[in-house]
Amino acid sequence: PHAQYDQEADDSLCQAMWDYKVNPAGTPPVLWSIDKDLKMVGGLHLNNDNGEIYQRPWGYGHTYLDRTKSAPKINGNGTSFFWHQLLQGDSVDGIPGLPKLPNGKPCGAVGVTNYLEMATNDKEALDLVWDAYSAHYVDGFFFTAWDGEQESFKTAKDMLLEQARLLWMRRERGQDVRGFLKEVVNS
Repeated sequence: PHAQYDQEADDSLCQAMWDYKVNPAGTPPVLWSIDKDLKMVGGLHLNNDNGEIYQRPWGYGHTYLDRTKSAPKINGNGTSFFWHQLLQGDSVDGIPGLPKLPNGKPCGAVGVTNYLEMATNDKEALDLVWDAYSAHYVDGFFFTAWDGEQESFKTAKDMLLEQARLLWMRRERGQDVRGFLKEVVNS
C-alpha cells in the first residue's frame, strides 16, 4: 500500500481490477466497496449486504431502476452505469448532469432509465447522451470563471467531456476518458 496523491482511491481500485483483467496471474482480486461509482468496474465484487462474491462485466453491462428504496434509484453495472450518471449527475460528487431530457422528462432516475432503456451498447448510449447534451446546450454555456473576472464559453461537447472526465473510472494511471469515447465512436 502507498498514498495516492494524484488520483482518487476509486481510480486506484479500478486500475487494480483492470491490471488483473489484462494480465491475469494468481488469485483474482475481489473488490469490496460501497462506492457507487465502482459499479462500472468489472471483475469480482463482494456484496456488502450478503457477503456473496459475484462477477461484474467490463463491457456495457446492464442498468435498471431499483425501487426497493424510498425513492427509485439507478442501479446496475458496466459502462451502462456511466452513461446513466452522465445524464442524471451525481449530487454526492457535485456533478450536475442535465435538468431534462430531449423528450422533456426530468433527468431523474426514472426518466434517465426510460430514456436509455433501448441502448444495448456503448455506441447507442453515447448517441442518446450526446442528443441530450446537444439539446440542452444548443447555444453553448456562458459562465464567469472562479476569479469572477473572466467570461468563458463552453459548447455541448465541452460540457459532455467535462462531466465524462469527472465520472470515468480510470483503468490505467493518467488515462483520459477521451480514449474510451474515441473507441466507442469508432466501433
